Amino acid sequence: MKYGDAPIKFRKKPVVIEAMQFTEDNKNQVFNWITGNCYPAWDANGNPALKIETLEGDMIAQLGDWIVKGVKNEFYPCKADIFDATYEAAEATTHTWAEYQAANKQALDDIAAMMGGKRE
Repeated sequence: MKYGDAPIKFRKKPVVIEAMQFTEDNKNQVFNWITGNCYPAWDANGNPALKIETLEGDMIAQLGDWIVKGVKNEFYPCKADIFDATYEAAEATTHTWAEYQAANKQALDDIAAMMGGKRE
């Protein structure tokens, strides 16, 4: 489909994503949730951070950022203000990490086995 040579407006398709906010309290859970290439890092102030290999290259997630699981099961960080302007909750309840692990046990076990490790 050809759109011409002038800018036109587009609307994002409505998709449901999974996301977790990266905080001091849940940094280990976020790290364990991310599948693929994710490494512990630190920001310029010595705070915990995550280096995430994304489809667009390496990105750093800082405390307060949201980690989004995209439509291709890729992970990427999103600043809190951008996340708040872009997304709204798709479900009325929140889940604990233990509930998430229980609901996704087989998938998490399969990923851990492929990576040669054991889940925490």
